[in-house]
Amino acid sequence: MKKIVNFVIFVIVLFPALVLAGTYQGLWIGQIELDKVNEVASKTDTNTLQPVKHVFDMTLLLHVDQAGMVRLLKNVTMMQKKEEVDGENIVRRVLITNDSLLPEYDGIVRRDGKLIGIRLGSLSYDFPTDQTEMPLTGNLSPGLTRSR
Repeated sequence: MKKIVNFVIFVIVLFPALVLAGTYQGLWIGQIELDKVNEVASKTDTNTLQPVKHVFDMTLLLHVDQAGMVRLLKNVTMMQKKEEVDGENIVRRVLITNDSLLPEYDGIVRRDGKLIGIRLGSLSYDFPTDQTEMPLTGNLSPGLTRSR
């Protein structure tokens, strides 16, 4: 059994203007490159990282909230809701991780005459059926390299 302990996150932000403004709030799509592992079942050395024969890449979805908290998402649907604020009609974009809430919102792209949401997901990892996200420690920034 091998445990993944070293990875590099390459982040592509959906809204580059936010990075220039100094905030990382929002939805991020990342690419993890697994290049080293350790052998947790080894009787002699469980701490030394060994290079893998073939690097493994996988996509991940991250959400950074207003407080800077980073969460790993299994899947997310981008939707919108029309609201009235100070007598003015606005459209607010939202990210939905709980599918039961989808009927309360409108889609953002038109397909066959109907507005639908944009759904993003990752096949590389899964959560228990009652869990839609996983809080992470640390912060997020472009080109961030993390080792564990």
